[in-house]
Amino acid sequence: MAEQSTSQLNESEDQIEKDSQANANDFPSAESMLARLNSVNIEAFDIQLKMDELKGKWNWIFVLTMPISALLLVSLTLLGLFFADSFVISFIISSGIVFSIAKVIDGYEQQYRSLARKHIMKTIAEIEDDIGLIHNFKEFLPKKYRHLWQCVRKKNFIYIEQYTTAIRLLQSKLEHEKFIKLWHLKYPMTDPEYVRDKLEEEADEKKRKDKSRARR
Repeated sequence: MAEQSTSQLNESEDQIEKDSQANANDFPSAESMLARLNSVNIEAFDIQLKMDELKGKWNWIFVLTMPISALLLVSLTLLGLFFADSFVISFIISSGIVFSIAKVIDGYEQQYRSLARKHIMKTIAEIEDDIGLIHNFKEFLPKKYRHLWQCVRKKNFIYIEQYTTAIRLLQSKLEHEKFIKLWHLKYPMTDPEYVRDKLEEEADEKKRKDKSRARR
């Protein structure tokens, strides 16, 4: 009878531990959240870098747009002067041609910018995943970022520049010990000490109940 009671007690303690571990696994630990934050590469949010990457071998055309435009303007003006024998008319016509070419190039530039932003928004979405990242650190961000983390929590990732600034701020200024303490207060089952104390309390309570039943 005593052996059976001891066996049931051990099984009950094992089950309590499994249930507690399952509850703890519902949320990541404070340390894993900090690791996620510090693993974020700020350069991944640089729009210009992403644009250059998307342009690939054609990037040199956009880099040399200004000097090529200036050279083209001078060349066309001189060529027009030769035919029209009027500097003003030649310059106006040349300027119109160069302006039209520049507008076409700028149109492609804006397309690449839009595409780069979409790529970065996708990167942010992957970083945030289902659990989220930045809104879990909202207590450590200035109030001006409130709108940002609310939008990110709703899966709206259009504020790339603000997101970049917020991540950089957290990576450089966040006090880890304060965050860990707050995280354990919000999610006590992620605190190893809390889990251990809880297991001991539940085990003691189970023992008292078993002793009470044995007396009957």
